[in-house]
Amino acid sequence: MLTVKLEVAIRLWRDSPAHAYELLSAASAHTPELVTGSMDRLTELVTGPLAGLVPDTADQAAGVLLTFTRGLEDDLRDPETARRDLRAGIRMITRGALSRPAPPPA
Repeated sequence: MLTVKLEVAIRLWRDSPAHAYELLSAASAHTPELVTGSMDRLTELVTGPLAGLVPDTADQAAGVLLTFTRGLEDDLRDPETARRDLRAGIRMITRGALSRPAPPPA
């Protein structure tokens, strides 16, 4: 899901660099409610798979993953680097979210 989101941003930047930021940013969009609604749906989609594994931190992990992905969208001059960084970031974030806390000392 995050890869698809990034690919949409890459295509927007490639096809319409003058309008890409406006289309991707809720703060500057003419219809921020559409951007916000889209992000809410993406959050639900990302949270779903995590919820069964880490119910206590799924929302937080999904939020961090989406924030990270949005950050990559700010500089897409080198799409391959953004793709590589997304894969690495997903691994790092999910490993942290899925790690089990150590049991308390006895």
